[in-house]
This record gives sequence, structure tokens and C-alpha cells, in this order.
Amino acid sequence: MPFPFGAAFLFNFGYCMEKVTAFIGHRFVLGCAAVQIRAKEEIEKTILDGCKKIIVGTNGQFENIVLSICREFQKTRNDIEIEVVEIPEYKPKKRKQKDYDSTLEQLDKLFFGDRVDIKRRLCDRNRKMIRRCDTLICYVNKNEGRTAAMTAMNYAKRNGKKVINVFDEKSELACGAPIKENEKF
Repeated sequence: MPFPFGAAFLFNFGYCMEKVTAFIGHRFVLGCAAVQIRAKEEIEKTILDGCKKIIVGTNGQFENIVLSICREFQKTRNDIEIEVVEIPEYKPKKRKQKDYDSTLEQLDKLFFGDRVDIKRRLCDRNRKMIRRCDTLICYVNKNEGRTAAMTAMNYAKRNGKKVINVFDEKSELACGAPIKENEKF
């Protein structure tokens, strides 16, 4: 059913959204050349499909690969906007401090360092990026266990986003990626 006020109303008030693509992946990439080729093909497809805005993180090798490819495309197409998103700073919530809370926080820092906090902030950043995009192009090895990249990919799928995973298990295994125990021989 068409909107009663017409397309001009939607466009003037910002409801006519441009297509946005986000990129999320693992910190390390095996088989960089193959991943770069697949990523470039998918980026080109999304740009030809009408994507005008690209959102990229800054924390991993996959994001660096994607950012360089997107900057190449931006040189030839002036209508593409690239937004680079950092991990937000940690701002603890104000709450009543209990003795056992501080003990648990101290134990977390002792055993995990700042890793727990960084992973939480990384997941928050990824969720915000996914909420703003139509398509998620990711590099996720499902054999690596529960990672921030896999959590982001699953979140995008649950929210009805188009998800394209450029990880190719066959070529990655040839490059020395971890093999499942039952597939070694």
C-alpha cells in the first residue's frame, strides 16, 4: 500500500534511505589475496546495486583490506561515502558499589586484563553498525568458535539483514587455517 502523502514527503523528511553496507570480520585473515578478490567482487556488486554509504571498523586485517578496496572505488566514484568507526571509549555505569562487585572486577582484570571490556565494546560497536546497514559483508570462520565477528553475523541474520560471508573454507584450509579434529586425515 503506497504512503498517503507521496514519495516527495518521504524524501523531504529523510525517510528515503540510501543503501548502506557494513563490514565486520576477524582480526586476522588467512589467504589475504583470495579474500581480497572475493571482497572486491562483493563490494563492486553492492555499489552497482545502489550502495552509497560504507561503514567499516578499524580493528582487524579484514577491515583494513576492505577499507583499501573501498578507497579505490571512491577515487572513481564521487557518490560513495566511507565512514570509519572506532571502538567507543569505556564509560562505566554509575551504580552502587558493593564489596563483591569490586572483588569480581579485580578478578576479571587479573585473569582477563582489559580483554573482556574490549570485546564487549567491540560487540556494541558491531551492533550499532549492523542496525544502520542493509547489507553486511563479513569474514567469519565458523570453525573458530564464538567470536565477536560471528556474534555480529548472527545478529545481522536475526535482524533480517542481507549477509555475505567472504570466508571460503576450501581456500582457507589450503592456506593453513585450523582444521577440525575429524577432518585431519
